[in-house]
Amino acid sequence: MNRYDHLKNARSLTLRLFSEKDDAGGYCNVGNTKKVLDAMISWLSENLSC
Repeated sequence: MNRYDHLKNARSLTLRLFSEKDDAGGYCNVGNTKKVLDAMISWLSENLSC
């Protein structure tokens, strides 16, 4: 069982792994903040009705 199996009430789940190839790798921090924020904003605009 992985950690995502515990999310029983989630209607959907999106996983995005950022890596050195994306110039966004980092152990505890995101290396490319703009790329990550752009991905988050894109996901929000696609999945939320405002």
